[in-house]
Amino acid sequence: MYLNQNAYTATGFNISSFCMSTCDTFILLVENALRLATINTVRDFVLFLGKVLIISCTAFAGVLEFNFQRDYTVWVLPLLIICLFSWLVAHCFLSVFEIVVDVLFLCFAVDTKNNDGSPGRAHFGRRMENRDAAL
Repeated sequence: MYLNQNAYTATGFNISSFCMSTCDTFILLVENALRLATINTVRDFVLFLGKVLIISCTAFAGVLEFNFQRDYTVWVLPLLIICLFSWLVAHCFLSVFEIVVDVLFLCFAVDTKNNDGSPGRAHFGRRMENRDAAL
């Protein structure tokens, strides 16, 4: 799934066939395996913290709401159902963040492969800074 998703991204910015993009993406990810492992570890930790924060805030709000309404004697089960749905919603929204991080990493890897940082072949960010300084 991971290689497939990155191959679709590479197909978009390489304007090549899917099979060629898959091969290029695989080589690019193998060349940047340490960076990839670091990015994935940090990304997964941030996503985990985001989900925990969202579920905790939802559970806290639910406890406050159920404490104000004394009509409910058993409020643990509805609170667990609410937390489950908050996890589902958080997972859906944070999966977009996960895809964005993967695409940005792939763009970074392509830029570092194509441009070595020399004056004639500066990285994309440096080219933009030089262009802005010239204006």
